[in-house]
Amino acid sequence: MKLKNQKTVYVWKMGRLVLTALVLWLFAGSIFCVKAAAAKPETPVMLSAKAVSASSIKIQWQVKERQTGAYAIYRKDGKGSFRIIDFVKALGTRKTTYLDETVMPGTRYTYAVAVIPKEKLVSPFVWSSSGNSSKKKLYFRKPDGTKVYKYLVFSGKNAIAKASASASNISYKPAETQKDAQLYALVRGGWGARSTKTKSAKTTLPSTKVISAKLVSTGTLKVKWKKSKGATGYVVYRRKKGSSSWKKIATVTGADQIYCYSTGNAANTTYYFTVKAYYKKGSKKVYASYNKTGLKVSLKSTSVPTKTASDASVYGPSLSGSQQAQVWQAVDSFCQNYITSDMSTVEKLMTAQLYMVKNCTYAATWARNGANTAWGALVYRNSQGIHEAQCSGYARGYKALCDGMGIPCKYVHSSTDSHQWVEVQVNGKWYIIDPTCNTATNFWMFLISGSTYRELWQGTVGSPQDVASVSTADYPEEKIKKAYNGYKVQNAIRKIF
Repeated sequence: MKLKNQKTVYVWKMGRLVLTALVLWLFAGSIFCVKAAAAKPETPVMLSAKAVSASSIKIQWQVKERQTGAYAIYRKDGKGSFRIIDFVKALGTRKTTYLDETVMPGTRYTYAVAVIPKEKLVSPFVWSSSGNSSKKKLYFRKPDGTKVYKYLVFSGKNAIAKASASASNISYKPAETQKDAQLYALVRGGWGARSTKTKSAKTTLPSTKVISAKLVSTGTLKVKWKKSKGATGYVVYRRKKGSSSWKKIATVTGADQIYCYSTGNAANTTYYFTVKAYYKKGSKKVYASYNKTGLKVSLKSTSVPTKTASDASVYGPSLSGSQQAQVWQAVDSFCQNYITSDMSTVEKLMTAQLYMVKNCTYAATWARNGANTAWGALVYRNSQGIHEAQCSGYARGYKALCDGMGIPCKYVHSSTDSHQWVEVQVNGKWYIIDPTCNTATNFWMFLISGSTYRELWQGTVGSPQDVASVSTADYPEEKIKKAYNGYKVQNAIRKIF
């Protein structure tokens, strides 16, 4: 009996020990889980911050563990305080980059980054959507039990749209996004600490240089300068010899407008010209440094000397001095409105051809309205407001546009019939363009070889010297198509047509 009781007591004690061990194990496990859940997100290490243009800085950072949430980008200007300027989706890489395109030249910016854990990105319920290929709008409900900091639409790693915590809808442009665009509610609290070791960078706006200043017509002086990369406009200044103060004569807006005109120049006067490039964002404007000496120009007269017939024959042998000046003004207007300094030679040639297609029609006769001159092709307008020219006028007008763009161009007259065209130089080789024959949709006589042209025109050729200089192969068709479909030519097309 005693043995039986002892056995019972033993079993009871063992059971209690097992139960105690189980409780302790469960308690220890719960403590471990709480500690694991309470682990703080990693703090990123900033690697670099570099200026890549006058208005953009690229930063890079890294983490030890691959992140799948997001990053908050912090920035401060000069001695100011940090604030969040953007968000980047973490795509599981240890190193990540971000391009800040909201900076002003001349200001030093300091950057830091913080981790946003993936559980802080919650997908809200989208109850409706509207829009089309150019703009889409999502209507959503706030996630229950969360304190939202901001709503974000991510495409890849970029936040392409943002909305405040009180918003109930958000809009974005599908045409500028990928198919993986997703809406998230960014929850407050539980973010990682921002980088303690920061990185800084400062951008600068390059100065520009006046290239030339010369009379192009009576009382009109053309000033030309180099483009400043990143500039959104230029201010042109002039001073007289003996004066140290600069007088503002023009403001040219747009980074690609590189010409301006100054009128009312006095005879026997020496001027100096200089240009300040500037970058404007909102109401803020930052100027680049400028040449304080300027370009010297001595004017003996405000009139442009009348060219002789032999000098003027390339644009039209019978043109008067005033007609020649009108041609040059038309060329300058074309260059100012449609040609940008970052265009390739092919893009410029294509834009000039499209301009003539739109603004010039084939004349009924060569003997009236300067139809065999550049003046007829670029200046004269009929009752419909369109220029008129025959093949000679088309070729001379195109030659004038090429001269204005600084592209080597030769006016060519057939040795077998009365037709005219031009030869232009691209990358050291000469090609044929027949501006009379090309259309807005069919560039069949654009940058072609001599053999192709003879085949198309049934044997028409220029002089032996002209024939010898032309390339034996057409300019690559795929490069012509690429130029036509590029944004620079397409932008010119929108302006022209």
